[in-house]
Amino acid sequence: YIPRGVIHFSFWTKNLGVLTSLRIGHDNSGLSPNWLIEHILIRNEFTGHYYKFGCGRWLGKNIDDGSMERYLVATQIPGVPNVQGVRELVKECAHPPEFASPPLVFRSVGPVPDETEIEGQLRESINRLIKHQHKSLKERVSWAHLMCGPNGLVHSLFQVFSYGFKSARLFGRNLTIWDFFLKVTYDFNQFHQPGSGVGPTNNLGTTDRPTSSPRNTSTVPRTTQLRIMYTRLITRIETTCSRLGKDDKFQLFVCLAVHDRLLQRIVADLTRAVAAIQLYEENSFLRSPALAESVTLALEALSELEVPVDPALTKSLETH
Repeated sequence: YIPRGVIHFSFWTKNLGVLTSLRIGHDNSGLSPNWLIEHILIRNEFTGHYYKFGCGRWLGKNIDDGSMERYLVATQIPGVPNVQGVRELVKECAHPPEFASPPLVFRSVGPVPDETEIEGQLRESINRLIKHQHKSLKERVSWAHLMCGPNGLVHSLFQVFSYGFKSARLFGRNLTIWDFFLKVTYDFNQFHQPGSGVGPTNNLGTTDRPTSSPRNTSTVPRTTQLRIMYTRLITRIETTCSRLGKDDKFQLFVCLAVHDRLLQRIVADLTRAVAAIQLYEENSFLRSPALAESVTLALEALSELEVPVDPALTKSLETH
């Protein structure tokens, strides 16, 4: 329990070694439970090392994206800072980080990157993951940092999915990337009728042609199997991770899809969804054939990687 207004506190445990991530949240109780977290700064009393966790987001059920807990990744401060160094570090952490965590879909400051910059960022984030697996990356970073940290894969995919995303209000609320995933799931559940003998023509509102012959109509096409798999995961995250906001749910989904080596196939399939036509402009990565092909080809490299999932990230799923 942290008393109201307290921003500096200590707790004692065994030496945890090098920190890579943490989860922080609250129970949303009280008259004004919302927290604005710019950074979290942790000092290991055993070693004197400092770890900085950038956030730049609110915690609260009725603010920001509604998240009551956040998953943050660490940046270790080089060496052991002296007294003056610590003061400067604390002063720096009182200001917003350069990159929010999870990333903000719509940035209010700074130039909006174009499709070439976004594609380059995505390829660079994938390249760093490949180098890390083959131990050729010169940076000393964790899988968590490469996936969910600044300029990581999740950050790059936020840019991909937010480019060309229609920001118009629907039913009095702003749409998010996760709302697109929920719309895809809703459409699939509405139109998919197991055992009807109909091919995947109606799945996700696409115009795919059935791939099975009349003698083999009981066989579920691979495309439909994939859609059943990832829409069930979306539903599970949405229904069980009630403490997570929409952006955190998207982050969790990406990390699980990468771990299962399915992200490239899922993104390729999402480009054929009616929800993509409804919620994205024609020049987006989900609707432009050239941009969609470029992204899916870049993501194909992830199918060769063994990317672990941080247990701290999946804690919300494991508790249900």
